[in-house]
Amino acid sequence: MPGPNLLLCGAQKAGTTSMHYYLDEHPDIFAVREKEIHFFDNDERYAKGIEWYESRFKNAGNQKYRLESTPIYLYLPKAAERIHEHYPDVKLLFMLRNPVKRAWSHYLMEVRAGRETLSFYDALQAEDKRLKNGEYERKYFSYKDRGLYLTQIKRYLALFPRENIYIMILEDLKKNPADEMKKLFRFLEIDDAIELKRIYKKPKYEGTVPINLKFNYAFKNSPIGKVTFFRKAFNRLFTKRSGIEIPPEAEKFLSDFFAEPNKELSEFLNLQYALWQKTE
Repeated sequence: MPGPNLLLCGAQKAGTTSMHYYLDEHPDIFAVREKEIHFFDNDERYAKGIEWYESRFKNAGNQKYRLESTPIYLYLPKAAERIHEHYPDVKLLFMLRNPVKRAWSHYLMEVRAGRETLSFYDALQAEDKRLKNGEYERKYFSYKDRGLYLTQIKRYLALFPRENIYIMILEDLKKNPADEMKKLFRFLEIDDAIELKRIYKKPKYEGTVPINLKFNYAFKNSPIGKVTFFRKAFNRLFTKRSGIEIPPEAEKFLSDFFAEPNKELSEFLNLQYALWQKTE
């Protein structure tokens, strides 16, 4: 049974969910319904074997591409190695976002999930030490590290030919969605005249942030916090709507941290402009 020949590998919080469904609209692409299968990064799932993974594509027809999307593939080294072992000719799509905004969005997600109890600035200061503890911490608390895109891209380039990799900047997609999707379709050598319906819709999701981080952690990690009814009630009573701005101290720290890596990435991509000079 054939597996994927197109993988959307990340980055996390850089528009991969939307892109998965944009691509699914194209008649030449079959997208696996189960987004984020986590086959190549999750040891338990990987142990199920390649036949288990390829069974996810059993409903594919004669489309040119079979797509799977899991954002953490870009970040974890073992994912790149495992992908190459099984699918050395696969096309790879990477979506990149301003790493300051990406880190903030990542942090808010972990807070809402009840995993993060530190303030954003404190979490950034603690990150290096945390990541030494193991894969759990790398998965959930890698706010800065995941934004070092060039390191991750080069890891793939050591395994795959450059012509198999397409890199899209989320901010460019937002400014010119139709044009950016046409460029991607041309890279994939499929019809670029397809008009996508989803791409013009603004997201309706509005997240929440807890009033108290430690209280949020205690509740969401308790047995009652696993029950959907009580979780929804808790979110209604003890959270506030997001829209909250990134703390200035953390924003400055991250802007300084990413200044040189962003410059190097711009040069590597041979762009005529510098990426993410502002946190727009």
